[in-house]
Amino acid sequence: MNPTAEAAYGNLASLYQESDGKFADPIVLSLLENAVRINPSGSLFYYNMASGLRRADRYTTALSKLRYALKIDPLNKVYVSEEVALLIWVLSQTLTLSVTLTLSVTLTLI
Repeated sequence: MNPTAEAAYGNLASLYQESDGKFADPIVLSLLENAVRINPSGSLFYYNMASGLRRADRYTTALSKLRYALKIDPLNKVYVSEEVALLIWVLSQTLTLSVTLTLSVTLTLI
């Protein structure tokens, strides 16, 4: 494989994800990181990393990768809607954690 062919890295990552179902597998992420290293303006590679990380419940890291994709391609409606969905999920988890911690502290004090 030509080490400068970023599309080949991206395609291998996609094939590996689909065949194995391990979307945040270190091999997949490494392939996508190689693609980004070769072509830092490849927003689709960042988006694919974000998608894999999201499926592996690594939401904060997924949001970071998605924001890179949006920085490169700010008008991409798919990226924007994905960011909104991730932000809502992260906020809901933060609020749930906050309520749980508040209840735990209150119950302990009583």
